[in-house]
Amino acid sequence: MKMFKRLVTNALAVTTILIGSVASADVRLPRLISDHMMLQRNQNVRIWGWADAGEVVTVAIAKKQATVTTSDNGQWEVMLPSLKTGGPYEMTVSGNNKVVVSDILVGEIWVCSGQSNMEWSVRSSFEPDKVASASTDAELRMFTVTKAVSDTELADVTGSWEAASPATTPRFSAVGYHFAKYLRQYLGCPVGMIHTSWGGTRIEAWTSPATNLAAGMKQSEFDPGRNGDANKASVLYNAMLVPVAKYTVSGALWYQGESNAGNPAKYRTQLPQMVADWRNAFQNQKLVFLPVQLAPFIATGSKKTDYAEIREAQSMAAEKDKRVGVAVITDVGEERDIHPRKKEPVGERLALQAARIAYGKKNDGASPSLRKARYYDGYSIVSFNNVGAGLVIKGGMISENALPSDKLMGFQIGGADGVWYDADAKIIDRDRVELSHASVAKPTKVRFAFINFPLANLFSIGGLPAEPFRTDRP
Repeated sequence: MKMFKRLVTNALAVTTILIGSVASADVRLPRLISDHMMLQRNQNVRIWGWADAGEVVTVAIAKKQATVTTSDNGQWEVMLPSLKTGGPYEMTVSGNNKVVVSDILVGEIWVCSGQSNMEWSVRSSFEPDKVASASTDAELRMFTVTKAVSDTELADVTGSWEAASPATTPRFSAVGYHFAKYLRQYLGCPVGMIHTSWGGTRIEAWTSPATNLAAGMKQSEFDPGRNGDANKASVLYNAMLVPVAKYTVSGALWYQGESNAGNPAKYRTQLPQMVADWRNAFQNQKLVFLPVQLAPFIATGSKKTDYAEIREAQSMAAEKDKRVGVAVITDVGEERDIHPRKKEPVGERLALQAARIAYGKKNDGASPSLRKARYYDGYSIVSFNNVGAGLVIKGGMISENALPSDKLMGFQIGGADGVWYDADAKIIDRDRVELSHASVAKPTKVRFAFINFPLANLFSIGGLPAEPFRTDRP
């Protein structure tokens, strides 16, 4: 992918910061714990750093305090009692010296990660000047992790916290920014994002060594080498995930899969395995995880199904885990551009899922999804979950194509002969669609939007596109 080719010269800048390498006598904090930081509300929060072995360190903020003795390897960490929404606060960390961290807000903290469609900046997205000019918000902040690779776990990252403004927002992750903007609207509290992504990378790079080895990888597949190969196994997990994983967060956004489209069957196991890895790393088995389904794109061919099968794997992860929810974006693709510019709908749908799953908000945040398909002579009836007020045909521009408002598109129907036909489809009530085709006397299977670049216009009245599916899933 394009961004993968733009390797930054400082990609290896922090690879020498190995765990336990700190020798300074002064109390020192990781880059995440710095001025303008944001802390997670309503949970105990972890603060950590380095000092001399045996040095007593005290952390204090908002009338909360915790004290710890530094371990023999020079590391210390404390858990502060939960903090209420608000700020700005000042935190002091005292040992042989005193460090003061200022302008701290307490709200909701999320990680956003993946490959280039997560890395994609506001500056490069749809209507960047309009978005940036309206973005001033001291309570929406982002920490962007500088790219780095390592064959061992690092202790720290490079980056800084920045509040949204016309000067800073253009370089923010567009998906991360729009997610935070909508989540602030839904929750009415400060929102902080930790952005850690790298274009063109495969899921293996973001997965732990133990999981990759258990999946059959050879040790030779892990070393990034002198060229800093970001697609070596576990090198981004080591350098860009582990160092931030002590930070207390509510959940993670994940926009990735394009680089694994060559083996979608394997992705079915890789994605839930990585989710488990991250929950272990963050020491939070309830961590909410929100993947973005791949946008429509020609890939190996518009009518082929490798991207569709990655979307299916993403849906399967959500089917098996109530703390996982997918954002469906089959209406915002571009057939010949793997980087669709419209990132605001992506962020908005992720925020709807976060409000529903992480915060218990009753909304129509989940897209309509297959409940059951029944087959009769000459037709099939498909019923859907998550329809809200009901199903509707959406006309207008969908993935840069004009679709009708009086014809339901995207369904296919087939019989025992294995031939697929574009179905004649109609909504028959609030949550059901009837499908037929003159050439299919006895249907046995149906599909919806199950190609790389689908043009499909079944939506919920609430405005969310129906989730792609196939009933002949192997």
